[in-house]
Amino acid sequence: MNKAKRNFLVDTTLISLILVATITGLLVWLVFPFHSGRDELTLLLEDIHKWASVTLVIVTVYHLVTHWEWYKKTFQNLRRL
Repeated sequence: MNKAKRNFLVDTTLISLILVATITGLLVWLVFPFHSGRDELTLLLEDIHKWASVTLVIVTVYHLVTHWEWYKKTFQNLRRL
C-alpha cells in the first residue's frame, strides 16, 4: 500500500472513530441516563464507546508515529518564522 492510500485509510478511520465515540458517548450521557435501570442497549452503547475510544487512541498513536518526521520539520519551520 502506498503512502497516500495508507494516510487516507488512517485519517478516514480516525474520523469514523471520533464520530462513533462522540455519538455513543452523547447518547449514554444525555439520553439513556434518564431511563430506569441499565438495559441492554445502554450496555451495548457503553461497550461500543469504550472500544471505539481504545481503538481511537491506538490509531492516533500510529498516526503520530508515521507522521513524526513531518511534525519535526513543521515545528522547525515554524520556529524560523
